[in-house]
Amino acid sequence: MRIHITVDNPPTQDPEVVLVHPDNIDSIEPSSCTEVNLGDTLDKVRNRDFVLARALSKVRYKGKLYVSGIDLNVFSRQLFNGHYTYHQINNILYNGNSSISSHEETWRIIQRANFHLVKTRIDDMNFYLEAERPSPHE
Repeated sequence: MRIHITVDNPPTQDPEVVLVHPDNIDSIEPSSCTEVNLGDTLDKVRNRDFVLARALSKVRYKGKLYVSGIDLNVFSRQLFNGHYTYHQINNILYNGNSSISSHEETWRIIQRANFHLVKTRIDDMNFYLEAERPSPHE
């Protein structure tokens, strides 16, 4: 099963992807998903660590987790260096966002769940992580 955890209801092109609201994540069986896509959902929920932990529990062996969001460290550095106007800051911070984290903090939580890093990048102020749950023999 492939799921996309989202607070929005984006149209999905793939009928095999199930949209799940963060409040309903426990309706998915543990270790049942080949892919869990959080997108930027962690920026839009207040209980980001809880939602991330629940999402991690849904990934089966050799399954993948995808997470993106605003990197607070990069954003703060760019803010300090004058890269944004007050209007841009307002749009970034208050456009449906309830929390902001960092690439490092998010990766630490994923790593504690024994996932392996597949890909990572930071573009502008956004981070992207792709992680895989290893098989028990790895």
